Amino acid sequence: MSVNSLRPTLLLVDDESSNLAILREILKDEYRLLFAKDGLQALEIAGEHQPDLILCDVMMPNLDGFGTCKRLKRLPRTAAIPVIFVTALADDVNEAIGFEAGAVDYIYKPVSPPVLVARVRTHLKLVSAERLEEANAKLNAANGELAVALRRMRGSFESSIRMLSSILEHRNGRLAGYCHRAALLTMKVAEELGLGEPERDDIYHAALLHEIGKIGFPDDMLDKPQTAMNQNEIKVFKQHPLNAELILMPIEELSNASMIIRHQHERVDGQGFPDGLAGEAIPIGVSVLSATKFYLDLVMGRRGSAKLGVQEALVALRNQVGGRFPGVVVDALVRVASGEQDEQPNAFEFDTSELKPGMVLAVDWRNSKDVLLLAAGLVLNETMVRQLQNAAQKRGSPIMLGIAPVDAYGKAVERPDRGGAKRLAH
Repeated sequence: MSVNSLRPTLLLVDDESSNLAILREILKDEYRLLFAKDGLQALEIAGEHQPDLILCDVMMPNLDGFGTCKRLKRLPRTAAIPVIFVTALADDVNEAIGFEAGAVDYIYKPVSPPVLVARVRTHLKLVSAERLEEANAKLNAANGELAVALRRMRGSFESSIRMLSSILEHRNGRLAGYCHRAALLTMKVAEELGLGEPERDDIYHAALLHEIGKIGFPDDMLDKPQTAMNQNEIKVFKQHPLNAELILMPIEELSNASMIIRHQHERVDGQGFPDGLAGEAIPIGVSVLSATKFYLDLVMGRRGSAKLGVQEALVALRNQVGGRFPGVVVDALVRVASGEQDEQPNAFEFDTSELKPGMVLAVDWRNSKDVLLLAAGLVLNETMVRQLQNAAQKRGSPIMLGIAPVDAYGKAVERPDRGGAKRLAH
Protein backbone atom coordinates (compact mmCIF):
# COMPACT_ATOMS: atom_id res chain seq x y z
CA MET A 1 0.00 0.00 0.00
CA SER A 2 1.52 3.36 -1.03
CA VAL A 3 1.61 6.47 1.13
CA ASN A 4 -0.77 8.15 -1.33
CA SER A 5 -3.36 5.40 -0.98
CA LEU A 6 -3.50 6.01 2.78
CA ARG A 7 -4.59 9.64 2.28
CA PRO A 8 -8.27 10.64 2.10
CA THR A 9 -9.46 10.67 -1.51
CA LEU A 10 -11.23 13.68 -3.00
CA LEU A 11 -13.08 13.77 -6.33
CA LEU A 12 -12.91 17.21 -7.99
CA VAL A 13 -15.61 17.86 -10.59
CA ASP A 14 -15.52 20.90 -12.91
CA ASP A 15 -15.77 21.39 -16.66
CA GLU A 16 -13.12 24.14 -16.57
CA SER A 17 -9.54 22.84 -16.49
CA SER A 18 -8.35 26.08 -14.90
CA ASN A 19 -10.71 25.59 -11.97
CA LEU A 20 -9.54 22.02 -11.49
CA ALA A 21 -5.93 23.26 -11.57
CA ILE A 22 -6.67 25.78 -8.79
CA LEU A 23 -8.30 23.14 -6.59
CA ARG A 24 -5.47 20.72 -7.28
CA GLU A 25 -2.85 23.26 -6.22
CA ILE A 26 -4.65 23.91 -2.94
CA LEU A 27 -5.31 20.27 -2.02
CA LYS A 28 -2.58 18.16 -3.62
CA ASP A 29 -0.27 18.03 -0.60
CA GLU A 30 -2.84 16.52 1.79
CA TYR A 31 -5.12 14.40 -0.35
CA ARG A 32 -5.28 11.84 -3.12
CA LEU A 33 -7.13 13.57 -5.94
CA LEU A 34 -9.41 12.28 -8.68
CA PHE A 35 -10.80 14.49 -11.47
CA ALA A 36 -13.96 14.59 -13.58
CA LYS A 37 -14.96 17.03 -16.33
CA ASP A 38 -18.73 16.63 -16.01
CA GLY A 39 -21.45 15.03 -13.91
CA LEU A 40 -21.69 11.80 -15.87
CA GLN A 41 -17.98 11.17 -15.55
CA ALA A 42 -18.19 12.02 -11.86
CA LEU A 43 -20.88 9.38 -11.31
CA GLU A 44 -18.74 6.75 -12.99
CA ILE A 45 -15.57 7.62 -11.04
CA ALA A 46 -17.40 7.92 -7.71
CA GLY A 47 -19.05 4.54 -8.18
CA GLU A 48 -15.74 2.87 -8.99
CA HIS A 49 -13.42 4.54 -6.47
CA GLN A 50 -15.81 5.69 -3.70
CA PRO A 51 -13.91 8.85 -2.69
CA ASP A 52 -14.16 10.22 0.84
CA LEU A 53 -15.45 13.61 -0.34
CA ILE A 54 -16.62 15.23 -3.60
CA LEU A 55 -16.08 18.88 -4.58
CA CYS A 56 -18.46 19.64 -7.42
CA ASP A 57 -19.18 22.60 -9.69
CA VAL A 58 -22.83 23.40 -10.45
CA MET A 59 -22.83 24.71 -14.02
CA MET A 60 -21.59 21.87 -16.23
CA PRO A 61 -22.60 20.34 -19.59
CA ASN A 62 -24.47 17.01 -19.89
CA LEU A 63 -25.43 16.86 -16.22
CA ASP A 64 -25.17 19.82 -13.85
CA GLY A 65 -23.97 19.66 -10.25
CA PHE A 66 -27.44 19.55 -8.70
CA GLY A 67 -28.45 16.60 -10.88
CA THR A 68 -25.14 14.88 -10.21
CA CYS A 69 -25.60 15.18 -6.45
CA LYS A 70 -29.17 13.86 -6.60
CA ARG A 71 -28.04 10.80 -8.56
CA LEU A 72 -25.15 10.18 -6.19
CA LYS A 73 -27.54 10.16 -3.25
CA ARG A 74 -29.82 7.62 -4.97
CA LEU A 75 -27.03 5.08 -5.56
CA PRO A 76 -26.16 2.74 -2.65
CA ARG A 77 -22.41 2.84 -3.37
CA THR A 78 -22.21 6.63 -3.34
CA ALA A 79 -25.12 7.78 -1.15
CA ALA A 80 -22.93 8.28 1.93
CA ILE A 81 -20.22 10.32 0.15
CA PRO A 82 -20.48 13.98 1.24
CA VAL A 83 -20.73 16.53 -1.59
CA ILE A 84 -19.57 20.15 -1.36
CA PHE A 85 -20.61 22.51 -4.15
CA VAL A 86 -17.89 24.89 -5.33
CA THR A 87 -19.63 27.37 -7.63
CA ALA A 88 -19.92 30.91 -8.88
CA LEU A 89 -23.71 30.83 -8.27
CA ALA A 90 -23.50 33.00 -5.16
CA ASP A 91 -27.13 33.47 -4.19
CA ASP A 92 -29.45 32.12 -1.54
CA VAL A 93 -31.79 30.40 -4.01
CA ASN A 94 -29.12 28.24 -5.61
CA GLU A 95 -27.52 27.53 -2.24
CA ALA A 96 -30.88 26.26 -0.97
CA ILE A 97 -31.28 24.11 -4.10
CA GLY A 98 -27.81 22.68 -3.45
CA PHE A 99 -28.66 21.65 0.09
CA GLU A 100 -31.98 20.17 -1.05
CA ALA A 101 -30.05 18.10 -3.60
CA GLY A 102 -28.09 16.55 -0.73
CA ALA A 103 -24.92 18.65 -0.44
CA VAL A 104 -23.27 19.17 2.96
CA ASP A 105 -21.72 22.55 2.13
CA TYR A 106 -21.69 25.35 -0.45
CA ILE A 107 -18.53 27.34 -1.29
CA TYR A 108 -18.46 30.39 -3.56
CA LYS A 109 -15.92 31.08 -6.29
CA PRO A 110 -13.37 32.53 -6.40
CA VAL A 111 -12.21 30.06 -3.81
CA SER A 112 -10.38 31.18 -0.67
CA PRO A 113 -7.70 28.51 -0.05
CA PRO A 114 -7.87 28.72 3.79
CA VAL A 115 -11.67 28.47 3.73
CA LEU A 116 -11.64 25.56 1.29
CA VAL A 117 -9.02 23.64 3.31
CA ALA A 118 -10.90 24.26 6.57
CA ARG A 119 -14.24 23.13 5.13
CA VAL A 120 -12.72 19.98 3.60
CA ARG A 121 -10.97 19.06 6.85
CA THR A 122 -14.14 19.62 8.85
CA HIS A 123 -16.27 17.38 6.67
CA LEU A 124 -13.61 14.67 6.48
CA LYS A 125 -13.45 14.66 10.29
CA LEU A 126 -17.22 14.20 10.36
CA VAL A 127 -16.90 11.32 7.90
CA SER A 128 -14.17 9.72 10.02
CA ALA A 129 -16.23 10.14 13.18
CA GLU A 130 -19.27 8.53 11.54
CA ARG A 131 -17.19 5.62 10.24
CA LEU A 132 -15.51 5.14 13.61
CA GLU A 133 -18.89 5.17 15.33
CA GLU A 134 -20.21 2.63 12.82
CA ALA A 135 -17.10 0.45 13.23
CA ASN A 136 -17.37 0.63 17.03
CA ALA A 137 -21.04 -0.29 16.83
CA LYS A 138 -20.21 -3.28 14.63
CA LEU A 139 -17.36 -4.28 16.93
CA ASN A 140 -19.56 -3.96 20.01
CA ALA A 141 -22.28 -5.96 18.29
CA ALA A 142 -19.74 -8.62 17.28
CA ASN A 143 -18.36 -8.75 20.82
CA GLY A 144 -21.88 -9.01 22.20
CA GLU A 145 -22.78 -11.80 19.83
CA LEU A 146 -19.53 -13.59 20.59
CA ALA A 147 -20.09 -13.33 24.35
CA VAL A 148 -23.60 -14.73 23.99
CA ALA A 149 -22.35 -17.53 21.76
CA LEU A 150 -19.65 -18.45 24.26
CA ARG A 151 -22.17 -18.54 27.10
CA ARG A 152 -24.49 -20.76 25.08
CA MET A 153 -21.72 -23.03 23.86
CA ARG A 154 -19.67 -23.38 27.02
CA GLY A 155 -19.30 -27.09 26.33
CA SER A 156 -17.89 -26.41 22.84
CA PHE A 157 -15.64 -23.49 23.76
CA GLU A 158 -12.66 -24.84 21.86
CA SER A 159 -14.71 -25.16 18.67
CA SER A 160 -15.69 -21.51 18.94
CA ILE A 161 -12.07 -20.45 19.34
CA ARG A 162 -11.06 -22.44 16.27
CA MET A 163 -13.86 -20.79 14.33
CA LEU A 164 -12.53 -17.33 15.21
CA SER A 165 -9.03 -18.44 14.30
CA SER A 166 -10.21 -19.34 10.81
CA ILE A 167 -11.40 -15.81 9.96
CA LEU A 168 -7.99 -14.65 8.66
CA GLU A 169 -7.17 -18.04 7.16
CA HIS A 170 -10.31 -17.89 5.01
CA ARG A 171 -9.31 -14.45 3.66
CA ASN A 172 -5.85 -15.55 2.58
CA GLY A 173 -5.15 -19.00 1.18
CA ARG A 174 -1.48 -18.81 2.15
CA LEU A 175 -2.54 -18.62 5.80
CA ALA A 176 -4.53 -21.85 5.56
CA GLY A 177 -4.02 -23.81 8.76
CA TYR A 178 -1.20 -21.53 9.98
CA CYS A 179 -2.81 -20.56 13.30
CA HIS A 180 -3.89 -24.14 14.00
CA ARG A 181 -0.39 -25.41 13.31
CA ALA A 182 1.08 -22.72 15.57
CA ALA A 183 -1.38 -23.64 18.34
CA LEU A 184 -0.50 -27.34 18.25
CA LEU A 185 3.22 -26.64 18.26
CA THR A 186 3.01 -24.12 21.13
CA MET A 187 1.13 -26.73 23.18
CA LYS A 188 3.96 -29.21 22.70
CA VAL A 189 6.58 -26.60 23.59
CA ALA A 190 4.61 -25.59 26.70
CA GLU A 191 4.43 -29.23 27.75
CA GLU A 192 8.17 -29.60 27.11
CA LEU A 193 8.74 -26.64 29.45
CA GLY A 194 6.60 -28.27 32.14
CA LEU A 195 3.96 -25.53 32.20
CA GLY A 196 0.65 -26.24 33.92
CA GLU A 197 -2.60 -26.93 32.08
CA PRO A 198 -4.15 -23.44 32.57
CA GLU A 199 -1.03 -21.76 31.20
CA ARG A 200 -0.85 -24.23 28.31
CA ASP A 201 -4.48 -23.48 27.45
CA ASP A 202 -3.81 -19.73 27.46
CA ILE A 203 -0.86 -20.17 25.08
CA TYR A 204 -2.89 -22.48 22.85
CA HIS A 205 -5.77 -19.98 22.61
CA ALA A 206 -3.34 -17.12 22.00
CA ALA A 207 -1.72 -19.03 19.13
CA LEU A 208 -5.09 -19.76 17.56
CA LEU A 209 -6.13 -16.09 17.73
CA HIS A 210 -2.85 -14.19 17.40
CA GLU A 211 -3.73 -12.97 13.87
CA ILE A 212 -7.24 -11.76 14.75
CA GLY A 213 -6.04 -8.15 15.11
CA LYS A 214 -5.39 -8.09 11.36
CA ILE A 215 -9.09 -8.47 10.63
CA GLY A 216 -9.27 -4.93 9.24
CA PHE A 217 -6.07 -5.16 7.17
CA PRO A 218 -6.30 -4.90 3.38
CA ASP A 219 -5.79 -8.29 1.72
CA ASP A 220 -2.32 -7.44 0.41
CA MET A 221 -1.03 -6.81 3.95
CA LEU A 222 -2.28 -10.03 5.57
CA ASP A 223 0.77 -12.11 4.67
CA LYS A 224 3.25 -9.37 3.80
CA PRO A 225 6.68 -9.61 5.49
CA GLN A 226 7.63 -6.61 7.62
CA THR A 227 10.78 -6.20 5.55
CA ALA A 228 8.61 -5.45 2.49
CA MET A 229 6.35 -2.89 4.24
CA ASN A 230 6.65 0.87 3.91
CA GLN A 231 6.60 3.12 6.98
CA ASN A 232 2.84 3.67 6.91
CA GLU A 233 2.18 -0.06 6.60
CA ILE A 234 4.52 -0.79 9.49
CA LYS A 235 2.62 1.75 11.59
CA VAL A 236 -0.64 -0.06 10.77
CA PHE A 237 0.99 -3.46 11.34
CA LYS A 238 2.18 -2.49 14.82
CA GLN A 239 -1.42 -1.87 15.83
CA HIS A 240 -2.58 -5.45 15.20
CA PRO A 241 -1.64 -6.91 18.64
CA LEU A 242 -3.44 -3.99 20.31
CA ASN A 243 -6.46 -4.48 18.05
CA ALA A 244 -6.55 -8.15 19.01
CA GLU A 245 -6.39 -7.34 22.71
CA LEU A 246 -9.33 -4.94 22.35
CA ILE A 247 -11.36 -7.53 20.46
CA LEU A 248 -10.70 -10.32 22.97
CA MET A 249 -10.57 -8.36 26.23
CA PRO A 250 -14.35 -8.46 26.89
CA ILE A 251 -14.20 -12.28 26.89
CA GLU A 252 -13.17 -13.19 30.42
CA GLU A 253 -11.95 -16.67 29.46
CA LEU A 254 -9.49 -15.13 26.98
CA SER A 255 -8.06 -12.36 29.17
CA ASN A 256 -4.71 -14.13 29.64
CA ALA A 257 -4.56 -15.12 25.97
CA SER A 258 -5.22 -11.52 24.94
CA MET A 259 -2.26 -10.40 27.09
CA ILE A 260 -0.01 -12.93 25.35
CA ILE A 261 -1.22 -11.72 21.94
CA ARG A 262 -0.58 -8.08 22.92
CA HIS A 263 3.08 -8.85 23.61
CA GLN A 264 3.74 -11.31 20.76
CA HIS A 265 6.28 -8.92 19.17
CA GLU A 266 8.25 -8.15 22.33
CA ARG A 267 11.95 -9.16 22.39
CA VAL A 268 14.21 -10.12 25.27
CA ASP A 269 16.63 -7.34 24.24
CA GLY A 270 13.87 -4.75 24.70
CA GLN A 271 13.70 -3.81 21.01
CA GLY A 272 10.17 -5.13 20.47
CA PHE A 273 6.74 -3.50 20.61
CA PRO A 274 4.24 -2.28 21.77
CA ASP A 275 5.66 -1.88 25.31
CA GLY A 276 9.38 -2.53 24.89
CA LEU A 277 9.42 -5.31 27.51
CA ALA A 278 12.79 -6.96 28.08
CA GLY A 279 14.29 -10.05 29.70
CA GLU A 280 12.27 -11.70 32.45
CA ALA A 281 9.57 -9.03 32.17
CA ILE A 282 8.31 -10.95 29.13
CA PRO A 283 5.95 -13.79 30.24
CA ILE A 284 7.15 -17.21 29.15
CA GLY A 285 3.90 -17.79 27.23
CA VAL A 286 4.70 -14.78 25.06
CA SER A 287 8.15 -16.18 24.23
CA VAL A 288 6.67 -19.59 23.40
CA LEU A 289 4.23 -17.99 20.94
CA SER A 290 6.72 -15.59 19.34
CA ALA A 291 9.47 -18.22 18.93
CA THR A 292 6.98 -20.70 17.44
CA LYS A 293 5.74 -18.09 14.96
CA PHE A 294 9.32 -17.26 13.95
CA TYR A 295 10.09 -20.93 13.30
CA LEU A 296 6.88 -21.61 11.37
CA ASP A 297 7.30 -18.47 9.28
CA LEU A 298 10.67 -19.82 8.13
CA VAL A 299 9.50 -23.33 7.29
CA MET A 300 6.36 -22.00 5.57
CA GLY A 301 8.19 -19.24 3.66
CA ARG A 302 6.30 -16.36 5.34
CA ARG A 303 9.30 -14.13 6.05
CA GLY A 304 9.85 -12.94 2.50
CA SER A 305 12.13 -15.77 1.37
CA ALA A 306 11.95 -19.37 0.24
CA LYS A 307 10.82 -22.05 2.69
CA LEU A 308 13.62 -23.40 4.86
CA GLY A 309 14.09 -26.99 5.93
CA VAL A 310 13.52 -27.82 9.57
CA GLN A 311 17.20 -27.91 10.48
CA GLU A 312 17.95 -24.66 8.64
CA ALA A 313 15.04 -22.99 10.43
CA LEU A 314 16.25 -24.29 13.80
CA VAL A 315 19.72 -22.88 13.17
CA ALA A 316 18.16 -19.50 12.37
CA LEU A 317 16.04 -19.79 15.51
CA ARG A 318 19.09 -20.48 17.70
CA ASN A 319 20.75 -17.37 16.29
CA GLN A 320 17.95 -15.32 17.86
CA VAL A 321 18.72 -16.41 21.44
CA GLY A 322 19.35 -13.36 23.61
CA GLY A 323 18.00 -11.05 20.95
CA ARG A 324 14.44 -12.09 20.27
CA PHE A 325 13.95 -15.13 22.48
CA PRO A 326 15.20 -16.65 25.75
CA GLY A 327 17.41 -19.71 25.41
CA VAL A 328 15.20 -21.97 27.54
CA VAL A 329 12.25 -21.52 25.16
CA VAL A 330 14.36 -21.98 22.03
CA ASP A 331 15.89 -25.16 23.46
CA ALA A 332 12.43 -26.58 24.14
CA LEU A 333 11.19 -25.67 20.66
CA VAL A 334 14.28 -27.24 19.05
CA ARG A 335 13.66 -30.49 20.92
CA VAL A 336 9.98 -30.54 19.92
CA ALA A 337 10.56 -29.61 16.26
CA SER A 338 13.41 -32.12 15.91
CA GLY A 339 11.20 -34.84 17.35
CA GLU A 340 8.36 -33.94 14.98
CA GLN A 341 10.64 -34.72 12.04
CA ASP A 342 10.78 -38.33 13.11
CA GLU A 343 7.07 -38.64 13.84
CA GLN A 344 4.71 -40.14 11.32
CA PRO A 345 1.14 -38.87 11.26
CA ASN A 346 -1.39 -41.23 12.78
CA ALA A 347 -4.26 -40.99 10.33
CA PHE A 348 -6.88 -42.67 8.17
CA GLU A 349 -7.35 -41.79 4.50
CA PHE A 350 -10.85 -40.39 3.90
CA ASP A 351 -12.68 -39.41 0.74
CA THR A 352 -14.30 -35.97 0.95
CA SER A 353 -17.75 -37.57 0.71
CA GLU A 354 -17.07 -39.25 4.08
CA LEU A 355 -15.95 -36.14 5.97
CA LYS A 356 -17.88 -34.83 8.97
CA PRO A 357 -17.64 -31.61 10.99
CA GLY A 358 -15.28 -31.96 13.94
CA MET A 359 -12.82 -34.21 12.14
CA VAL A 360 -9.19 -33.13 12.46
CA LEU A 361 -6.82 -33.01 9.48
CA ALA A 362 -3.76 -35.07 10.43
CA VAL A 363 -1.70 -34.52 7.26
CA ASP A 364 -1.06 -31.32 5.31
CA TRP A 365 -3.10 -31.14 2.11
CA ARG A 366 -1.09 -29.63 -0.75
CA ASN A 367 -1.79 -29.11 -4.42
CA SER A 368 0.28 -30.47 -7.31
CA LYS A 369 2.68 -27.49 -6.99
CA ASP A 370 3.27 -28.25 -3.29
CA VAL A 371 1.36 -25.15 -2.18
CA LEU A 372 -0.18 -25.66 1.26
CA LEU A 373 -3.98 -25.63 1.00
CA LEU A 374 -4.96 -26.95 4.43
CA ALA A 375 -2.56 -27.60 7.30
CA ALA A 376 -2.48 -30.52 9.72
CA GLY A 377 -4.38 -29.77 12.90
CA LEU A 378 -7.23 -27.95 11.16
CA VAL A 379 -10.64 -28.83 12.59
CA LEU A 380 -13.20 -29.21 9.81
CA ASN A 381 -16.51 -27.38 10.17
CA GLU A 382 -19.68 -27.74 8.11
CA THR A 383 -18.64 -25.03 5.64
CA MET A 384 -15.22 -26.59 5.03
CA VAL A 385 -16.72 -30.04 4.52
CA ARG A 386 -19.22 -28.66 2.00
CA GLN A 387 -16.52 -26.71 0.14
CA LEU A 388 -14.23 -29.74 -0.07
CA GLN A 389 -17.08 -31.90 -1.37
CA ASN A 390 -17.96 -29.26 -3.98
CA ALA A 391 -14.30 -29.02 -5.03
CA ALA A 392 -14.11 -32.78 -5.52
CA GLN A 393 -17.34 -32.74 -7.53
CA LYS A 394 -16.09 -29.95 -9.81
CA ARG A 395 -12.77 -31.71 -10.29
CA GLY A 396 -14.54 -34.94 -11.18
CA SER A 397 -12.16 -37.09 -9.16
CA PRO A 398 -11.85 -37.99 -5.46
CA ILE A 399 -9.90 -35.82 -3.01
CA MET A 400 -8.30 -37.95 -0.30
CA LEU A 401 -7.37 -36.44 3.06
CA GLY A 402 -5.52 -37.82 6.08
CA ILE A 403 -7.86 -37.63 9.08
CA ALA A 404 -6.85 -38.13 12.72
CA PRO A 405 -8.36 -41.16 14.49
CA VAL A 406 -9.80 -38.87 17.19
CA ASP A 407 -11.97 -35.83 16.42
CA ALA A 408 -11.89 -32.40 18.08
CA TYR A 409 -14.25 -33.58 20.81
CA GLY A 410 -12.13 -36.58 21.79
CA LYS A 411 -14.40 -39.11 20.10
CA ALA A 412 -12.89 -41.95 18.08
CA VAL A 413 -13.35 -41.56 14.33
CA GLU A 414 -14.82 -44.65 12.73
CA ARG A 415 -13.11 -45.87 9.59
CA PRO A 416 -15.41 -46.02 6.58
CA ASP A 417 -16.50 -49.52 5.73
CA ARG A 418 -14.58 -49.69 2.46
CA GLY A 419 -11.16 -50.72 1.26
CA GLY A 420 -10.07 -47.18 0.40
CA ALA A 421 -10.09 -45.94 3.97
CA LYS A 422 -6.69 -47.27 4.82
CA ARG A 423 -4.62 -46.29 7.81
CA LEU A 424 -1.82 -44.01 6.64
CA ALA A 425 0.55 -44.60 9.54
CA HIS A 426 0.80 -46.18 12.97
